[in-house]
Amino acid sequence: MSDDEVDTLLFGSTYTGGAFAEAGDVTQAVLDLTPGQWLAAGGFEEPQPPVYFNVAGEMPDSLLEPSASATITMADYSFAIAAGQLTAGPQVIKVENAGSQPHHIYMGRSTVPLTDADLETIAINPDEHLSHVVSIQTISAGNAVWLPITLSPGPHVLFC
Repeated sequence: MSDDEVDTLLFGSTYTGGAFAEAGDVTQAVLDLTPGQWLAAGGFEEPQPPVYFNVAGEMPDSLLEPSASATITMADYSFAIAAGQLTAGPQVIKVENAGSQPHHIYMGRSTVPLTDADLETIAINPDEHLSHVVSIQTISAGNAVWLPITLSPGPHVLFC
């Protein structure tokens, strides 16, 4: 496959996001799927065969967006808490991609406050230094996903 074909495949596809669960964990996500053929895939350490499925019909105009306590906006090379706030305890967060290219998020929790220098070290291998909270799979530009999540108190770090 040529580089152009790979670019077309990667950037010509729509990624809805979703949540990645570690082995033995369970996670949920609310996705907004447009009509057409979709592919669900999972498993990195033990790959699973992809599942193809079709979405038919149109989204109702009256469908309300899930209520979120906070919105994390991803852009090209930045994150922001665009609305609300992240607090300890159960909540629903919205993650939206306002960038021009696909993005994903790794969220981890630290037991100690972190400096910028710490973050540069941690970015190389986050799981060595942080407790994994959630990984939000790739989201195409202009799309969003909603995740029910329970946050523990303490510093949290987002990486793309």
